[in-house]
Amino acid sequence: MVSGFKKNLCLQLACLFGLMPMTLYWFSYSATNGFLANIIAIPLVGYVIVPLSLITVLLNQITSMHFLFILLHYFTQCLLYYLNWVDSSALINLEFSIIKPLSMLALMLAFALTAFLPIRSVWPAVLIIIISVFVPYHARPLLGTARVDVLDVGQGLSVFIQTANHRMLYDTGVQFYNGSDMGKLAILPYFRYHGITSLDKVVISHPDLDHRGGLVSIEKKIAIDEFIVNDVNFYHRGKDCHQYPDWEWDGVKFHFLPIKAGFDKINNTCCVLKVETLGGTVLLPGDIEKQAEGYLVRQYSDQLASDVVIVPHHGSKTSSSLAFIRQIAPKYAIISAGFDNRYHFPHQDTLRTLQQENVSVLNTIDCGMVSFTLPNKQAGLVLPQCFKG
Repeated sequence: MVSGFKKNLCLQLACLFGLMPMTLYWFSYSATNGFLANIIAIPLVGYVIVPLSLITVLLNQITSMHFLFILLHYFTQCLLYYLNWVDSSALINLEFSIIKPLSMLALMLAFALTAFLPIRSVWPAVLIIIISVFVPYHARPLLGTARVDVLDVGQGLSVFIQTANHRMLYDTGVQFYNGSDMGKLAILPYFRYHGITSLDKVVISHPDLDHRGGLVSIEKKIAIDEFIVNDVNFYHRGKDCHQYPDWEWDGVKFHFLPIKAGFDKINNTCCVLKVETLGGTVLLPGDIEKQAEGYLVRQYSDQLASDVVIVPHHGSKTSSSLAFIRQIAPKYAIISAGFDNRYHFPHQDTLRTLQQENVSVLNTIDCGMVSFTLPNKQAGLVLPQCFKG
């Protein structure tokens, strides 16, 4: 009996640590409470409940075995109570993102060395591998630079901006009709991998669900110092981006371009943000359409000029007018859109406009996350990088 329990214990530990690197890589989650469930449930079901069920069914054909049914019910209820307790202990589960395949393989190697070479001489190497995976080094941007990551959130938008000592998030991706959202599925795993536990600012460009959908999930896990929106009345909190003053972080300038024309469509009241360093600029116009684009061209003219533009409204044909693109004069245009989306974004008219103006286009459909850094000197902007491909 003791030998069988030891074998079961070793098997469950092997399953837990053997699968952990892969589940952290694929799902950013490891259900360690499954070990607690299996260590009791498997022997109880295998050695007690199943044999007792078979005996009860067989003997019940001969005579009434009511007391066996009571006993079977008792063991089954005990198992269910125990599993319910295990389920309530989900806090012990591990939430961590392994993004690089090499890190996953390194962790598998560390666990394999521990299991198959249980000698003290390899323990330092195992410890170094585990620490390097679970406590990765996160390089910060240099003073005067800004790292910009256009996250892959499907048919939605979320842009993370980081300076040397500050972080902000512009939009939070889409919420699905089944209740899940890209805050939980994409943004929080990204934050976990980069060791981000707080944000200085969150900007929601407008209340469409593909831009604010992940907000609730993010607020549950991440401390947010300041909340900025285009419509304070909709959220009953936050600060109005159309009246928000310019600010500077670590030599990087941030500036909202207020839209005060009283447009009816909510898309045309988006928070339009410009981020500027000595060596580069990026414009984030949200979901504005041609009417608001015309207003911005008339109102701000040369202030729109930017090296990179996050293409308005995911590349819709109702946005990215020729006059607007010419006024921005970007080198790169980044489109955040979902694979095989029902709107067929980006529209061919938008792509033709960008091509006509010799703008290099990157699309999250093809690239996944798109990353670039605004430099702190006039050295020229480095080509934005695709996370995949």
